[in-house]
Amino acid sequence: MRIGHRKSTRVSVRVGVGAAAVGLALGVLAPPALAEGSDELCPFSGALCLYSESGFEGERFTASPLPGDSGACVDLVEHGWGEAAQSAINTGSNPAAMFQSSDCTGHPMQIPTGSTPNLTFSPNSVYVQG
Repeated sequence: MRIGHRKSTRVSVRVGVGAAAVGLALGVLAPPALAEGSDELCPFSGALCLYSESGFEGERFTASPLPGDSGACVDLVEHGWGEAAQSAINTGSNPAAMFQSSDCTGHPMQIPTGSTPNLTFSPNSVYVQG
């Protein structure tokens, strides 16, 4: 896979959430292989990188919990990314979850460690684990 230069606005969000954070009942899925060049695409450890186009193209939005936090809910609508994500790379050791709501409630779509080149729906919030 050839990774070309792209016009990209990087937005990074690090948020803290206390122990009363959203509890998730996530199924266990085998993690997909990381995309070739994913270290360049999402160079952050323990983060969820969302892309505005499928195949990890377009603008990138990065979310991760603050150091020491067990996890964080990120309202994508508040950051101008509601229903914008089309692909994702999870560099964390735990699954991340995407929600159609803006407050990490409802049925989650799990994003295991690795990459998801084409999302089946566009989220309004994400929960990332530390």
